[in-house]
This record gives sequence, C-alpha cells and structure tokens, in this order.
Amino acid sequence: MYQWLRTLTSEARQSLAFSASTNENQVAIVESRLGISLPTSYRNFVLLWDGATLCSEKIFSIQILMEYVDTECGFGLYNNELCLAADSGQTHRQIYQLKPTHFLAFGMPEHSSDLYCFDTNRMINGEYPICEFSHDEEDMERILRLECPSFIAFLQEKLYDDLELVDAFWDDTLEEEAECYFEEKSAYWNHHLKKELIAAGADMDVLPHQRWDKWRREHTD
Repeated sequence: MYQWLRTLTSEARQSLAFSASTNENQVAIVESRLGISLPTSYRNFVLLWDGATLCSEKIFSIQILMEYVDTECGFGLYNNELCLAADSGQTHRQIYQLKPTHFLAFGMPEHSSDLYCFDTNRMINGEYPICEFSHDEEDMERILRLECPSFIAFLQEKLYDDLELVDAFWDDTLEEEAECYFEEKSAYWNHHLKKELIAAGADMDVLPHQRWDKWRREHTD
C-alpha cells in the first residue's frame, strides 16, 4: 500500500519526518483498549512509520494517539446517539468539550489545537472517514461534516497540498544544472498524488475545500 511513500521519502530531502515503525502486538493492545479495529490504511501506516511530521501536519504515533484519548479529548464507542466529551463523565481539556466521543483523534495541524479524527461511527470498506474537529466550532453539523474518505486519502491530499515539491526535492548543495531533474521529480509526484486522489473520489479541478463535495453527498446520511 505504501511503496509509493517509501520512494517519496527516499527522494525528498526535507519537509518530511517519519518515525520508526510499531509492531502488531502494540497495535493489538491499542485496538483492545479502544474496543475497535484501527482503519486499514492507518494500521498499515503505523506498522511502517509510527507517526510523522509533514510540512503542516502531525500524524500521531499510536502511543500519542492513546495519550490524547487518556488525557486530552477522550474516546467512546458510538451507542445509538451522539455523545459529546462534555457529557461523557470524563475530565479532558475544556477546548475539546464539544468533540463527539466517537471521534478518534489521529493527528493535528502544526501550531493548532484542532484535531484530525476518524469518525468511528462509519466504516466504509475497512476505513473510517476523516473529520476535522475545530476547537472553536460550535455548529454540530459542521463538526460532523466528513472531510475525506480515509486516512490514506487524507495523507495523499496533505502531501499534495503541503509540499512545495521543487523545494522539497531541491538540495542547495547541488549545481543549478540539476534543477531540471528535481523539477521532473516534482512533476512526477504531483501527477501521482493527483491520480490517486481522483481514484479515491476527489475532484481535482475545483478549489481545495470543494474536492470531496460529490463524495460527501454520496456518503452523508
């Protein structure tokens, strides 16, 4: 699933930092504590790289994921009705009181307290769709809004948007004649990520915030 990312990280010279992998036993422990299976693409990701720092986002290791569950924002299985952190009987950070308890945080933007979350009330082909919880958002319809279909689609979109690919591949110690080579690498990865996002259901010919509108309409109750 992630051979493309192995290649990308070996070719990019900056902006990406991936942690060492975890193992099946640690993943099983986390899944047992949560009472759910982790989505396939995130599970496969942490078995290769247990967490990452991209240009503008952090992806949690499973240890940090559990620290957020335990101390920051909580987690609870969906039980036929919406439950918010404020009503869960657990004490967590005030800014996360409106987070639905079935949202499982797996990352966050840099320099922000917002959270990227799995909506564990929905399972589509082994994947939980992604929601973005804004700590200052009070509109529950907006909080529950699906952002994209899966962790791998989230990862590909963030790489597509965040990486200034020529800069990411460029090495200032090289001669200027090498610039064409790195421009070709930039164009290749831009094309590859765009193709994968289209296959996942994104419309890449519209503004970024509209990319998943059609997919969202098809998968919103």
